[in-house]
Amino acid sequence: MKLRRRRVAATASLLAGLLVVGLAAPAAAAAPPTLSSAAPQPAPAGAGVTITGSGLAGTTALDFAGRAAPFTVIDDTSLSTTVPAGATDGPLTVTTADGSATLPFDVDEPDVAPSPVVGLTARPGDRAVGLRWTLPGDGVTVIVRRAEGSTPPGSPNDGVEVARGPISEVVDPNLVNGVTYAYAVWVVDAAGSTSAPSTVTSAPAVPAADLLRIGLSARTVTHGAVVSVTGVLTSASGGAVPGASVVLLARLRGSTYAGVVRATTDAAGVVRFAYRAVGHAELALRRPGDAFSAETLTAPVPLDVRHGLATRLSAGVVQLGSAALVDGRVAPGTPGVRVRLQRQTGGVWATAAETAVDSTGGFRLSVRPTATGEQLLRVVTLGAPLHLPATGPTWRLVTLARTLRQGHSGPDVLAVEHRLTDLRYDVGPVSGVFDYDTRLAVMAFQKVHGLPRTGIVDAATRTRLANPSTPRLRHPVLGLSVEIDLTRQVLYFARSGSIQRILPVSTGNNALYTVDGVTSRAVTPVGSYRVTRKINAVRVSRLGELFQPAYFVGGYAIHGSPSVPAYPASHGCVRVTKSAMSRLFPLLPVGTPVRLYYG
Repeated sequence: MKLRRRRVAATASLLAGLLVVGLAAPAAAAAPPTLSSAAPQPAPAGAGVTITGSGLAGTTALDFAGRAAPFTVIDDTSLSTTVPAGATDGPLTVTTADGSATLPFDVDEPDVAPSPVVGLTARPGDRAVGLRWTLPGDGVTVIVRRAEGSTPPGSPNDGVEVARGPISEVVDPNLVNGVTYAYAVWVVDAAGSTSAPSTVTSAPAVPAADLLRIGLSARTVTHGAVVSVTGVLTSASGGAVPGASVVLLARLRGSTYAGVVRATTDAAGVVRFAYRAVGHAELALRRPGDAFSAETLTAPVPLDVRHGLATRLSAGVVQLGSAALVDGRVAPGTPGVRVRLQRQTGGVWATAAETAVDSTGGFRLSVRPTATGEQLLRVVTLGAPLHLPATGPTWRLVTLARTLRQGHSGPDVLAVEHRLTDLRYDVGPVSGVFDYDTRLAVMAFQKVHGLPRTGIVDAATRTRLANPSTPRLRHPVLGLSVEIDLTRQVLYFARSGSIQRILPVSTGNNALYTVDGVTSRAVTPVGSYRVTRKINAVRVSRLGELFQPAYFVGGYAIHGSPSVPAYPASHGCVRVTKSAMSRLFPLLPVGTPVRLYYG
């Protein structure tokens, strides 16, 4: 009820008495009324009030602060009246024919109750109930009380007080699961007025665990990759649970779980995380429990992680005998991790080279092809405790025949020597070493086929070796014979019209030279001749040394020389290498036909 200050009726009577004493009129004059008291007061509208005083018998009107009220004259000293509706605090006035008198009067105005709270709900939990509501406005206080059973407290003094204050939610803990509790909430405004109660009933129980599911964007990734982890939280009834805190748990295999990051489910109950993979791991999601939700933990999901592997092949095309380099880096850069360079042979990958990475994860390997053609290469890492093996890209390495020259050796040189031997070119001993004899044999082949006379097996020469032409004798005869093509600068040694050996030669250069005061022209005679004599030694002549000369006309001979260039350079003789002459000399008996011509 609204509290008001109450006036003391005795004070009013005393004042009235003083007025009567101090304002006494001559006996012959009519006296105005006086008021001594009005009781009870304060009084609400409709309440009966008795007024005492004097000169009241002739009362003609009565009002409360200007609002007229009905009255009844009891006698000259008293009246009875009723507080009219709408009356307010102020003077109570009694009017007679002789005047009027007033007396202060307090009207007990009815209380205006505040609005109650709205939206009151109860959320049962594990040994607790959570209450929420909406306040009707600012500056108000609520009183929350509880009673066991389904009947809420009837007044703010009943039951057990749960909370009091300007709050809009509260958790009532330490309850007994399975017991029904009823709650009442009152609003008290600043004037002390109390609203009607809002009530709700709740039966707390251990909540069913929510369902939390986890999903990964990939189960096997490369070191350093970011994996998207998605969680979906639903209630036991299947509805989404928004606004819930969820923690991503992660552990490297062999270690313990640790919370990585926390996030909140969205309106659909979905939560998303980004996890950077650094090794084999297990991931799980945890929704911590509280007074209203049991803890929820997903089963761990394994995540396999491959080594990160970056590789580079130095060249996709190499010459036979050269090495192809492969370098790269493994992540993480754990020293000692081993990598292999593999080569595919017959559809099966085999190890071509192997090494360990350095402290930064870097490595370098090489492969030296042993045959021409194409081969497939790749790099693989060996597995580690926290990483799967990784496989790099597959490369196609093309191995071309190298440009062979004097000084080289190897199977490709041996193959060229065999090929030239099969084609009847004189290479000397077949050894796999590109020596002077091999160089001159290559030059002879180039002369026959109109190629540059370099003595080097380049691409053009190699192509022609694969598809050569067959030289033919101009003048085949029975038995042994020799033909010398002065244009091509080659010598054909034949047996019964079949070429047995082809040698490069250097003949007369058609230049003038002077010996012993006689000037001559360096010309090799053209025509048909025979070997007339032979010297199985070195003959020293006026024009130089002739090794094992076989003369065919006059002083002209086929002989060995330390200098057999690719062009005509002699004084007229037919030069061949000394080693070639040592092999040819026994095959040229005296009388062997020798034919010289320009092709």
